Amino acid sequence: GQWNITPVLEEELWIKKEGNQTFQPLFGTYNKYKVFENGLPALYEQLSHKKGNAAFREKSNLIINNRDVFNNPVEVISNKYNSYCYIWSYNGQYPIAFIKNINYNHVIQALGGKSFIDALAAKSEPTEQDWIKINSLRSNMYFNNSEITTYVYNTFNGIVSITGPA
Repeated sequence: GQWNITPVLEEELWIKKEGNQTFQPLFGTYNKYKVFENGLPALYEQLSHKKGNAAFREKSNLIINNRDVFNNPVEVISNKYNSYCYIWSYNGQYPIAFIKNINYNHVIQALGGKSFIDALAAKSEPTEQDWIKINSLRSNMYFNNSEITTYVYNTFNGIVSITGPA
């Protein structure tokens, strides 16, 4: 987290099978941290792996490329190929859009700049104009291969509406 003084860098689970005198590695996670544009250190990359006899098999690789002013992830790359973008609002507490298969720079450009995204994150609730702009991404030609899901919240009851990809 934001004030985590000693973050976990590497964690492994080892087991000792019955009748065996040595421990065998079973699972491990390696975390890398960096300071983002907002000046806060946060998780940047996470490698999870499964270990077998002598073989090391990578299971998943998660890279958080960008974070917003609230330190929320806005661009995540999974297994080096799948890109996911998030748009946040409600004072940076809730994601209001999840976009699969798009580069975050395209999202910034399509919405008119990073200042719009930062202002939207800081709002207590998106306006009707904000929703029109976000939903316009569905018809943007750069988003033809993307899947866009939007979320509307009631601050007292949680999610009240989910609109999935077309």
